[in-house]
Amino acid sequence: MSEDQLSQYLASLRFDGDFADAATLLGQYGAAETIAALEREHRLHGKRPWDECLAAAIPLSPALTPGIHALVSDACARLGLTCSIRIFTMPGPQINAYAFLDRDVEQPGLSLCLTSCALEHLSDPEILFLVGHELGHIVYEHDRLNILCHTADNTPASTVLPFRGEWIFLRWRQKAEISADRIGWLLAGHFEAGAGAIIKAATGLTDKSLSLTAAAIQSFLKEDAPRPCVGDLNRQGAPLLSARLRALRVLVDSAPSKVHYVSKRPAWIRKVDKEAASILGSLSRHPDSAVGLACMNLIADAGVQLIQRDHEAAVDEIKKVLHILHDNFTDEPDQVICLDPTRRVNRLNAAIRVLKRAATSTEKQEVLSRLADIAIADGPFREAEARVVLDVATALRIPQQETYAIIVGCIQASGKDVDPGIQSLADKLGSPAAGMAARSGSRP
Repeated sequence: MSEDQLSQYLASLRFDGDFADAATLLGQYGAAETIAALEREHRLHGKRPWDECLAAAIPLSPALTPGIHALVSDACARLGLTCSIRIFTMPGPQINAYAFLDRDVEQPGLSLCLTSCALEHLSDPEILFLVGHELGHIVYEHDRLNILCHTADNTPASTVLPFRGEWIFLRWRQKAEISADRIGWLLAGHFEAGAGAIIKAATGLTDKSLSLTAAAIQSFLKEDAPRPCVGDLNRQGAPLLSARLRALRVLVDSAPSKVHYVSKRPAWIRKVDKEAASILGSLSRHPDSAVGLACMNLIADAGVQLIQRDHEAAVDEIKKVLHILHDNFTDEPDQVICLDPTRRVNRLNAAIRVLKRAATSTEKQEVLSRLADIAIADGPFREAEARVVLDVATALRIPQQETYAIIVGCIQASGKDVDPGIQSLADKLGSPAAGMAARSGSRP
């Protein structure tokens, strides 16, 4: 296979979800320019992103560790990576590896670090899979995208990207693992090596405690993985472990026995990608109860009504809707937003029926509070917006005075002023106590 054919074959193995999300980040979110700027800054200051990671690592010479050097050199050659190689180890109880490629020199230099635990407790095929996995990140330039991660401790953000770009980035990292596993399998040659390396790295267990027979692994794959927690986009535990093993199993079962070069992406890998996407979809957070789904849909649909009450769509309100949906319900809030007016009204009414029948008073209050948060995201709580919240409260049979207390509480918590229209609403609610609260600015 020629160099160009090898490059195209490796590109064809890349998980389509990884490729698509990376393209979105590089294009739509301007990550290509951001990465180039960060790399220029690193060159200017004479530092590289991996210097800190390797600061405590111990270099291993070919004379000291000829076996691992031969393994890594052969792996690079099989992947068409022409570069100098430096291998390190880092003492530690975890099985892990890191690979970095210095592209800013005439002869690119690969730095590969394997923990001492990985070298001591993995078999040679498992080490080869682990090395291949890390080289896969280099082949697909995942390492360049990872430069977008924040290194500062004083920021809650994980990346330098806008919030929606950050959500895509965090989901992309899961998909990148699938692509890298495929390169690990390509080098190691069989599923058991990959499964052993993945399970040992995830659990910290070794052959002393594990039974990694084909039957045991198959039994593990049949078990249901725990559902991910709300807000946990960096999930590297049991859910992702199970997903990686399942996706790798699908790949191995579908791959032809011999590699045949073709000019376009073969049908078998497209089918594998479809199944892998379905497997990763099981990691996505989504309400698993009728009440949770109704809460999500009501906030999305009534949130759109609030946005439309302004003369033009307010960006801050749109952001607030997406943040609430993302933080409380789903990894993909954009997909919850319904653009069809008729369907949106029908879904809103259906959500109200479910919540009236099955939701607790606390759940109803929480929905109303989130709607108030959306309304004040772009400034004052206007009367037109208050009317939307009031209509939802009436439909949910929340008492009027309680409704007003929720609205005023959200306004005061935000530190924003009460719009004069709110006083009008208080008067319409017919609550002397509510009217007094609006005038005094205190919570009833």
